[in-house]
Amino acid sequence: MAVTIGHAVMDENGGIGVDGAIAGDQTGKEIATRKFYVRTNGWHTVLRCKDKSMAERAARYMRLICDNRNYGYSQPNRWTGYKSIESYIRAGSTAEMAISKGKGDFDCSSLVVSCYIFAGLNHAPSGYTGSIVKSFMQTGKFEKFTDSKHTNSDNYAQVGDVYVGNGHTMMVLTNGSEEPITVKPPYVLVKGGSVIIRTGAGTIYPKIGITAHRGDKLPYLETDEDTGWYWIETPRGRGCITGKPQYTELVK
Repeated sequence: MAVTIGHAVMDENGGIGVDGAIAGDQTGKEIATRKFYVRTNGWHTVLRCKDKSMAERAARYMRLICDNRNYGYSQPNRWTGYKSIESYIRAGSTAEMAISKGKGDFDCSSLVVSCYIFAGLNHAPSGYTGSIVKSFMQTGKFEKFTDSKHTNSDNYAQVGDVYVGNGHTMMVLTNGSEEPITVKPPYVLVKGGSVIIRTGAGTIYPKIGITAHRGDKLPYLETDEDTGWYWIETPRGRGCITGKPQYTELVK
């Protein structure tokens, strides 16, 4: 089974040049997840983070950004997404909460670099596809592979791997076995068969269009003191889920 990747690939006009002036993803395809692919002219390098926890965090942030229509593709505005998210982090938000609040654009390389910075990599918010191999290796946190078994297939892909080609880069979000990205405590474990996620703490609030299922682990943000409902992180931003023990459990 093919692995899933995340990348920034085109602006709202279908190009990668000087367009993409409107912040956010107007087409749903500007920044997105998809199945692993090998480019026509191939990938020349795979960068693998030696810190597995950092790699998993970077992949998680990549997925959250890909699933959030507030972020789109733009070359001239390629760091506006990073600056928006980083401003909320400076104000005290977690990376997950900052991603849910921010808005802006990336290109393929600024997106990959940003996700690793948010994950804790000591790297400046700068660079482009042609410099990412050198700058990532200089951090001491990565090893690189250039052999064809790594660059031309997903058989050896691991969560957080960065594939680099001439003019494009992407990040791997799942292992070859399609194992999910690890969610570490604190999280809300879903115990009921299916549980609706809402915009606020109570059934009077609208649904956000996502239903959680038994076994799902949802990143925990805080508890509503009046109702006991849990605020959680979702691909569509902050959401609320019931705190009734027959449906959910907070795992710390």
